[in-house]
Amino acid sequence: MYNNHKLNCIIENGLFILLCSIYSTHHIGFNPRKGVFMSLMLNTDLYRELSDSEKKVIDYIETHENKVESFSITMIANRTFTSTATVSRAIKKMGFSGGISELRYSISINKSPSEDDHEKKNEDIGNVNQILAKSYRECMYTIDNIVITDILKVIDFIKSANRIILCALGSSAMVAQEFQEQLLMLGYTPILMADEVWLKRSNLVKQNDLVFIITTLNTRPVLFDMANRAKHTGTKVVTCVCKEGTSLQGISDITIIGHTENIVNTSIMSQTSRLSLMIITRTITEYLALYE
Repeated sequence: MYNNHKLNCIIENGLFILLCSIYSTHHIGFNPRKGVFMSLMLNTDLYRELSDSEKKVIDYIETHENKVESFSITMIANRTFTSTATVSRAIKKMGFSGGISELRYSISINKSPSEDDHEKKNEDIGNVNQILAKSYRECMYTIDNIVITDILKVIDFIKSANRIILCALGSSAMVAQEFQEQLLMLGYTPILMADEVWLKRSNLVKQNDLVFIITTLNTRPVLFDMANRAKHTGTKVVTCVCKEGTSLQGISDITIIGHTENIVNTSIMSQTSRLSLMIITRTITEYLALYE
């Protein structure tokens, strides 16, 4: 019988690995010890309730804003002689639910040009922190959206399927390829279909197979057609997608919804991230590996 606690641990550990360098938070408020306004939010009552270690972290952040905007959470811990857990906890109590990435980004965008002659450097730091904040949001929103029982049902489908037909196009096919390699190492029989010609072949899917569709926004009609044909043969269909209310969601047995962010958006091209799809597939394969 599957263990929900173990699955939650896998998801939490995966988030830590992905976000250990971008974890943090922010706001605007008052430092009761110095009597001056900070670029961080912390009222007097809350400050009094902090531990000595947390106060040390917050005081360091206030007096070293120019450095903190480019520091990792480990660097702050080393300089305050505290732990990374203490730094993370202190930042959250300051109001930055988004972790250190949000804190660093807030410092960089709220700094006035007169504070630093190196305006270009400040802009570069702000841009990097903004990118890291997007990665943080993508991971957190995806994990918040995951329904544990749906993951466990997908695992049951995989275990009972004769073959796992992975369907993906474009950049999503790279996520599907990695998923295929992981399933192969675990002894399963995944088949990757990453070409529209193959996806249009109606005779490839059998009743005891599992069709597993990986797509960011479901913009290709051929994926829906593939899922529709599979349903007519009695095949189970699982869809991983980063958009609610797609046509695929309506005919899939299980739909796991992720969150995506634009990583390239220019007049020439637009590209969305596949990070959430990697989180979902990684969770499935790591859980399967626990019982091999």
